[in-house]
Amino acid sequence: MQFHIMNNGIDSLKFGLTHYRKFLKSINNIDMDIDKRFSELKFSTIAFHNAIELFTKKILYDINELLIFSVDVSDNYIATLLHEKYIKNRRDSRMDFWIAGEVEDTTYKTIDYKRSIEILQSIFKEELSKRDYEVLVSLGKMRNAMTHLGYWDDYGWYKILTTINDSIELIIKFYSRIIKKPEKFFTGTIVKRMVILLELAEPELDEIWWASWEVYVNGIFEYFETTFTNFVQKIELVIDERINSLKSLSFEREGKKTNLIIYLVPRCDAILFIKDNIIVGVLNITDIKLDEEFNIINDSIKFYFFKKKTIYSKDLYFEWKSMGLCKEQKHLLNQLEKSYE
Repeated sequence: MQFHIMNNGIDSLKFGLTHYRKFLKSINNIDMDIDKRFSELKFSTIAFHNAIELFTKKILYDINELLIFSVDVSDNYIATLLHEKYIKNRRDSRMDFWIAGEVEDTTYKTIDYKRSIEILQSIFKEELSKRDYEVLVSLGKMRNAMTHLGYWDDYGWYKILTTINDSIELIIKFYSRIIKKPEKFFTGTIVKRMVILLELAEPELDEIWWASWEVYVNGIFEYFETTFTNFVQKIELVIDERINSLKSLSFEREGKKTNLIIYLVPRCDAILFIKDNIIVGVLNITDIKLDEEFNIINDSIKFYFFKKKTIYSKDLYFEWKSMGLCKEQKHLLNQLEKSYE
């Protein structure tokens, strides 16, 4: 009997996909026990973390097997393996096979998850962005919290879904390309399962995100209606009744009509405003403040506008600025640029 690191990784990935799908399908199932529902989320988090750890170590092993082992190269057994590798001109010394099959001593261990992703990011700076690395770090922290400590956050547990979705995207765009002979492991069927699951997760994530910020929602709607009324002849808010979320916003001023599509970015706690397929502005929901009676303080609601030509509408900016509605803040622009990539 043999277990290969990639077989184990793919098994974990399939397990994670199965349980994540069960969780997503059960979100609105009021008849399902809530502990069982969140157990599905826990199982999927653990499985995706394990899969990515194994995929990471497979890549590092193929570069040089010593990258994944915490060993002393002067150790007699290790030195013998390395000697044979050099003398026999072998590509590697098959340390994984030897340690798993021949040595019962637990002295020979692989590095931990945190160290493995640090090495991966160091080697693959061009292919693995800083944000990608942050996703891997977040996945590790969530797995550790959920298995050893627990997780308690009534207003922020959508962040688990965000991290899981980003992790699946990383498997598709990075791991399934970088791992050697990817077609052997990442078959069309399993890639299709990942893509379909991300499509299933997107609307559920939007719903959970809005529910997490429910105390703000009505205040935001009221703000738009009262504030725009002072500047325009007509305003129209189109609401997605399923999740009580904005879908679009239109206003008319001096015969000029502006239509904006609304797009949610839960990972940045932000609402994007899009005109003609161009991101023109953003509302960062975490900036909003409440008074003692949980009413929104209108002065805390601000619009921010992108400056880069590729995602910036100069006409709309001056239109909104003349209405006294927009502010500029560079740190948020940088934050949203990461998500827009």
